[in-house]
Amino acid sequence: MQRGELGAVYLTYDDGPHPENTTKILASLDRYDVKATFFMIGMNMEKHPDIVRSIVEQGHTLGYHSYRHKSLKKMALAEIRADLAHIRKLSQMFDYPITLYRPPFGDLSLKAFMYFLFSPWKIVMWTLDCRDSFDPPELVVCNISPGKISDGEVILLHDDYDHAEDVIEATLSEYHRKGITCKAL
Repeated sequence: MQRGELGAVYLTYDDGPHPENTTKILASLDRYDVKATFFMIGMNMEKHPDIVRSIVEQGHTLGYHSYRHKSLKKMALAEIRADLAHIRKLSQMFDYPITLYRPPFGDLSLKAFMYFLFSPWKIVMWTLDCRDSFDPPELVVCNISPGKISDGEVILLHDDYDHAEDVIEATLSEYHRKGITCKAL
């Protein structure tokens, strides 16, 4: 796991864009003047291009999270290359250079790792999983509370999580009170 630069924490969202939640998350981020990084699934980007454009226009960072959210451990090298070919088209579609990649489930096979090592893609993992896919919202907020994070933390969140808006509102309110800076990667 790699940390971001010191002096901030880094909020990262996987699996979107979600037709309702992502827009609500963007509104919360805007209220607190916070930038985040969104690792998006290619199919969802094609289904919801207006949301992707909003993310770009608001100054957030886009990353790629595969086309269909399939584990790289289950893919042959040719299939990985074909999946990554989608991002070229998406980059052109949104006029945004996408160079960050987060593997679905954090899964990397040795062949995928070697491929990425010699490619222009930068693999981005996380240092803290908020567990929003598993825990109730109150516990998720606790998991990423100021007392549980450290400088440079890269926090994994999901924008397809039903309570995503409640979690980010409560979290950003607390971070703001504690003087914690959030940045995009």
